[in-house]
Amino acid sequence: MRALIEDVRTAIPAAFEAEDYQNRRTAIEEEYQQRQQESFEALRKKAAGRGIALVRTPMGFALAPMRDGNILGPDAFNELPEEEKNASRLTAASLKRNWKKSSSRSRA
Repeated sequence: MRALIEDVRTAIPAAFEAEDYQNRRTAIEEEYQQRQQESFEALRKKAAGRGIALVRTPMGFALAPMRDGNILGPDAFNELPEEEKNASRLTAASLKRNWKKSSSRSRA
């Protein structure tokens, strides 16, 4: 039994250090990143068509209202009519839900 435990202690770390394992892991990570990028780009285009900017941040992404192709700052957004602000918030919430759905599908 001790010999088996010692064999396993050596074999398991070696398996994770093997070149085949590392190559496969790298391929899976690259495929995941590609899917994530494609999903992000599709959502960015959809958001832009609805007057919302999808911006990458260090923490992930953020949605910001746009007007005439420019992102509105907080002061400019607060000056919008209430109806327009509400529409922008609803659109952003819908886009965020879509992002979460597509993001969870790309992990599968």
